[in-house]
Amino acid sequence: MKCNPDKYRENLASFDMTREQEDELLFALWHIMKLFAELGHGVNSINNIFPNIFEKADQE
Repeated sequence: MKCNPDKYRENLASFDMTREQEDELLFALWHIMKLFAELGHGVNSINNIFPNIFEKADQE
């Protein structure tokens, strides 16, 4: 999935930013959201492989 800044540009209408600044902000937010989604999927995969690893770490 790719970021289309024009789709979200209207949400930045109240900010005094240039088009380039809007693009930079939107791409940065998109990247952050993408990383959170990837992290969430990665954690679930690890928990499926090593279900007790975090429980044992808390006990030590």
